[in-house]
Amino acid sequence: GLYFINVTSGKQTLSQMVVKE
Repeated sequence: GLYFINVTSGKQTLSQMVVKE
């Protein structure tokens, strides 16, 4: 499946796309 991980650290927003089954 396809998962989107959004991590908010302070004033920075990190978007990471993780590909799993």
